[in-house]
Amino acid sequence: MLTHRSKYTQFILFFICQFDASFVERFVGRLVDWSCSEEAPLVTRQTCCAYCASFVCRATFVSIDIVRSVLYFSLTWVNKYIDGYDAMEKPLHPGDPGHLVFYSLSQAVCYIVCFSSRRFERESAGLAFLRRWDWTRILNSPLDPLRVGLPRECHLVLHLLGGQRVHSHVSSSGAAARAGDQQRLRAVPHQRTDPRLGG
Repeated sequence: MLTHRSKYTQFILFFICQFDASFVERFVGRLVDWSCSEEAPLVTRQTCCAYCASFVCRATFVSIDIVRSVLYFSLTWVNKYIDGYDAMEKPLHPGDPGHLVFYSLSQAVCYIVCFSSRRFERESAGLAFLRRWDWTRILNSPLDPLRVGLPRECHLVLHLLGGQRVHSHVSSSGAAARAGDQQRLRAVPHQRTDPRLGG
């Protein structure tokens, strides 16, 4: 998965997973573990975020329980990261490449919620699970996921979960700062959320 510009080989794994539910559990579990591992390289963690989000959204044979587990562990990590950031005396500047995994996971969970919202709506406690998380805190945190993430998906998530509002800490007069953040993050090798979009 870390091979530069790999576009097809990873789909062999995706294809094999459809034949046994245990393959899905092990594959997704490994991706989530690597995404949240403090010992794995940043590029590995970001790539795992991307492939995990794409796989659980696009593969029709992935159960809603697996999707829920991915969101649970990812959002738990994101919330702990925000807690740690709030407690720091001299934290890294929002948009700094040091926050790469936070932005990758935030983008991934928004992507998953957007693509899986109807599946959760069909479950008796599906929306209750999604609404248990403080999305306003996550998307309006000082780290400002809108700075480098997908604003449309972020707004859609809040709309789906109750019409709350989200804003970016980067004002219109701070467009240059946003561009600078995106430039710094682009300097880190990365993978788009959906591998089929190219890499």
